[in-house]
Amino acid sequence: MAVPASSTGPLIEDPPPPLSPSPPPSPPPSPVDTQSPTVGSIRFPLAWMGALVVVDGSFLLAASAIHHPGWASAVLVIAAVINVPLFLGALLLLRSKF
Repeated sequence: MAVPASSTGPLIEDPPPPLSPSPPPSPPPSPVDTQSPTVGSIRFPLAWMGALVVVDGSFLLAASAIHHPGWASAVLVIAAVINVPLFLGALLLLRSKF
């Protein structure tokens, strides 16, 4: 709203509205960006390899602990050996299709 300074003088205008505060600065990028496609693509096979080690390790640990019947430890060892190419095949299939 303009107010006259005097009846014959120039108009005095209201001061401009205060500037809006500037937005806060963005945080610096983290050393490891977890949303990066590269990090996401590395985590998936690492999780599968970790699962393979845990499953096959448990098969082999159980095979070493079983003494009676003798065939049970042999079955667990064979299952651990067969499980490796199955895991790797499933991992490659999932990586190529999805």
